[in-house]
Amino acid sequence: MSSSQHPIVLRFEGLRPEQLSRFELHRLRKHQDRCEVDRSRTRLNKLLIGSETWAREALAEIDAMRMENFANELTKLKKRKRVGEIEKRMIEGPKDPWRPSKHGPMREVMITAHAEWFEAAGDQATWRGKMAKRRREKEFEDLAIGWLTYNFGEDVVHARADRDEKTYHIHAVIMPRGEDQHGRPMLIPSKHEAIRSYELAQDIAGVWFAQAGLVRGEARAFAARQAKAAGMKGPDPLEHKPTWKWRQE
Repeated sequence: MSSSQHPIVLRFEGLRPEQLSRFELHRLRKHQDRCEVDRSRTRLNKLLIGSETWAREALAEIDAMRMENFANELTKLKKRKRVGEIEKRMIEGPKDPWRPSKHGPMREVMITAHAEWFEAAGDQATWRGKMAKRRREKEFEDLAIGWLTYNFGEDVVHARADRDEKTYHIHAVIMPRGEDQHGRPMLIPSKHEAIRSYELAQDIAGVWFAQAGLVRGEARAFAARQAKAAGMKGPDPLEHKPTWKWRQE
């Protein structure tokens, strides 16, 4: 990669429904944030996909799935006259419509590039340069929306562009709706190839954002496999950082 090329930066983070309220507090800038936020620019942040009440709607939909599955389960037990099991399930109550996992059933996606790439659109000391940067942000924004909808369709329940931090970036939330083998509505992250394979997501993003002159990020997993096959030491594993810290860097 030459010094003039910048990588597309793509990150997935596990997300649980109970974390949406905190996610919204950050979006609405309603709490003290660890990131450097320029409050004078917050008005420039832009909702790209979903409504202002997207989080409330998502939680309501998840609750409806939970209750639908519970009602159907009780109906089946009643038909089979499983009185003891009905009593047990009534005590337990509705279950979450996803399989327990370390990452949770939803995903937050962040898409950006280095600040230098946006600023290189023009001399930021001039009006023309600033307008060129805005055009570059708009081009990036259009590509990001296309990439999200291509990979996740209507499961993208929220996306927004933040312009009040150091670097323009886009947040999105994926709610992967599906059905299990019993036909129950569930949240199934693995239904999406881009979630099953982080490498594939990076590959697709690299091709997609090449239209804007960006390149794929470093293929560390591939390099690690190649080194292992050759009996050599591969790249050191990346330290997992909280989203706020990664965003700052």
